[in-house]
Amino acid sequence: MSDKTKKDLDSFEAGLERLEALVASLENKEQSLDVALKAFEEGVTLSRELSAKLKKAETRLETIAKGLEGEPIASPLELDDLDGKEKK
Repeated sequence: MSDKTKKDLDSFEAGLERLEALVASLENKEQSLDVALKAFEEGVTLSRELSAKLKKAETRLETIAKGLEGEPIASPLELDDLDGKEKK
């Protein structure tokens, strides 16, 4: 696995771990409302970003699995597509 591939996967995994930590912190009833609201806001933003990455991966996998005529095809997976970065 290339360094770029590993970094991209780690980035998704790190985002997922952060989201799990935010959820755990929100379950803590001893934090202030302001802290809880900030954690919630970060969690919603992160959830949307991770969801978009998963949707792009799903779309890409569907493209790989089926061609225009329904035949299986394979094409290279661009990890930049998973990060939401635009190609230049």
